[in-house]
Amino acid sequence: MEGIGLNANLLMAQFCNYALFLLWPLLGIAALVYLGRRRLPETPKVLWAILIVFVPFLGAFAVWIVRPGEAKSSESGQS
Repeated sequence: MEGIGLNANLLMAQFCNYALFLLWPLLGIAALVYLGRRRLPETPKVLWAILIVFVPFLGAFAVWIVRPGEAKSSESGQS
């Protein structure tokens, strides 16, 4: 590929940059949805959401590692 002016290393680096750019919003949205489904008081939930938004990858991964609160029950007492 050098003969036509393409550098394989640069091409791979650009591909990784685009992949991260596309995955970042998806990861953040998934973490916010996950956080919304957890039973947690309002203040910690807002602080977690701020962490997810302002510290993109680290915040989203921290939510899944720490797993704040408890999962909301899917049963609402109906049969």
